[in-house]
Amino acid sequence: MGEYTKLFNAYLASKDYSKPPVSLYEPFPYILKNGGKRIRPTLLLAANQLFNGNLNDALPAAMAIELFHNFTLIHDDIMDEADLRRNEPTVHRQFGTNNAILSGDVMMVYAYKELAQSPNFKQSFTLFSDTAIAVCEGQQMDMDFEQQENVSINNYLKMIENKTAILVSCALQLGAITANAPQHLQEAIASFGLNLGISFQIMDDILDVYADKTKFGKKVGGDIIQNKKTYLLLRAFELSNVEQKNELNSWLNATQFKESDKVNAVKDLYEQNNVLEDAKQKAEYYYQKSLEHLSIIEQEDYNTELFRKFAAKLLHRQS
Repeated sequence: MGEYTKLFNAYLASKDYSKPPVSLYEPFPYILKNGGKRIRPTLLLAANQLFNGNLNDALPAAMAIELFHNFTLIHDDIMDEADLRRNEPTVHRQFGTNNAILSGDVMMVYAYKELAQSPNFKQSFTLFSDTAIAVCEGQQMDMDFEQQENVSINNYLKMIENKTAILVSCALQLGAITANAPQHLQEAIASFGLNLGISFQIMDDILDVYADKTKFGKKVGGDIIQNKKTYLLLRAFELSNVEQKNELNSWLNATQFKESDKVNAVKDLYEQNNVLEDAKQKAEYYYQKSLEHLSIIEQEDYNTELFRKFAAKLLHRQS
């Protein structure tokens, strides 16, 4: 996978966004060259090669996915009032909120310009657009959850399917589309990505609370501070007794508190109910479901070992 990442980074480096107005384009290299795992474009290129495609056909689609992903990060950080992204100030903190909004908007337009260079554009365009709509719906659900007292685990899983997992699924299917893979294999690799993406987000929920802050790239405990309806919090409400529920609610309703006190208190309630282990099991469940879809592809003599290793690495990551 590292070779695909290097290839994509070289393609990204060939893009020059240093043009006027400077204030519109300055955020492009700031967020794009600030790293990130490049998971989605890397998976897209790998899927293209899995089905014996041409990498040159797949690179513009990979760039489209990465531009769209970073557009969502810019806007999400504004909505979350986040200060850090990948251990650096968020775009709106660095360049101002209005500049960040407009820069994110034009970044999405450039994503479509890149996609237009891909083969099978009509199918790719439809998939990409449907995915973009779903991502926005997922983000709205996430924000709505902040104002809702009762959010079910099923609604939460639907939210992360839309907000996070579907973009992973889209990337993999775009890779298959650029390689002219049969429809049933496109659907299999897309389903692999959807389940892997859900597993990935549950692990992200876990890491937000339990990660090493020197490796995570965001404020550890940020979800707790912002009252985010994560798998951990929702499961804690399901498992807690009346006294524990009351304590959780008191922290959620608190308007003045020391951040470290709130994080430690909620973590303690998680530990009392063994929520961490429960969340790990749920992430494992979706990981195993993702592998079932790889088996469909393997039955037609395609070698998916790279994807199996990559999925395992995502599940056991520390940042």
